[in-house]
Amino acid sequence: MKKVILLFSLLGLFNSSRAQDFEAGFQGGLITSQISGDASGGYYRFGATGGLFVKRHFRGPYSGEFAITLAPKGSKRFVRDSKGRIIREEYRLRLAYIEIPILFQYTLDTLSITLEIGPSIGILLGQEEEEAIIVSYGDFNKTETGIMVGATKRFSDKFSFSIRGSHSVLTVRKHPSGGIWKLNRGQYNTALMAFFKFHFN
Repeated sequence: MKKVILLFSLLGLFNSSRAQDFEAGFQGGLITSQISGDASGGYYRFGATGGLFVKRHFRGPYSGEFAITLAPKGSKRFVRDSKGRIIREEYRLRLAYIEIPILFQYTLDTLSITLEIGPSIGILLGQEEEEAIIVSYGDFNKTETGIMVGATKRFSDKFSFSIRGSHSVLTVRKHPSGGIWKLNRGQYNTALMAFFKFHFN
């Protein structure tokens, strides 16, 4: 919790800057996710995501963005009939992260679209796992290291819309069996996000 408070304090310091090269705001939208390597498959875990961001403009079309957001992740698995229709849910995993992306951006001025890529760090706040009865296949790592890519469309000085995808580059949990198969060394978070952004300045 101390780390989260420190990060919000740093964000506040950035936001207090009067330099024209800086702008800040908040963002909110939806996130859907799955766990690669858990044999479930499909983006069935949905949730709300939101937080604060600071953007730094560099020379020409280049910029960078730092954000602190709430990112619920996880997965679901269903029992299906012979025609593939869902009968009932048999497994559910909920993860709650504070996610901190640091993105390098390039803006296409003619389209008002910004392309972005960079690393992200996730701080695990909690986990909940259910399969018929409450179970656990082991604790997740306290932190997640991932890569994030996306694009942002700017509509005005105040509003923009972003879509982003992220994937863990390091495992977030080992397989319950402890096995490793070539590049499949455990479980990984994969997420897709869509959200609106409000720019303060």
